[in-house]
Amino acid sequence: RRDGKRRVGEGLWVDPFGNLVTNIERESCQGENHLWVEVRGLKIPMVSFYSQRAKGQLGALWNSWGLLEIFTNGARAVEILGVGPGEDVALELCSL
Repeated sequence: RRDGKRRVGEGLWVDPFGNLVTNIERESCQGENHLWVEVRGLKIPMVSFYSQRAKGQLGALWNSWGLLEIFTNGARAVEILGVGPGEDVALELCSL
């Protein structure tokens, strides 16, 4: 759902690498600049590739299915954040 400048969704599943895949679809955010993702009050930067974050750092990106995914380079994001399916996730947007 849209909430002002935010798109709010939730975690759907945890992949084998410990990444949290959400129900926020890239196509629902077309024409918007994606600034950061918020989970449990923590702001996580959006990147284009996993390698853009240093080892152990959290990041968020659009995965190959076009869904927002939260990851940690070289670790399990869900364990670092203490989250799983059903967790609220917000994507901060601004118009291009």
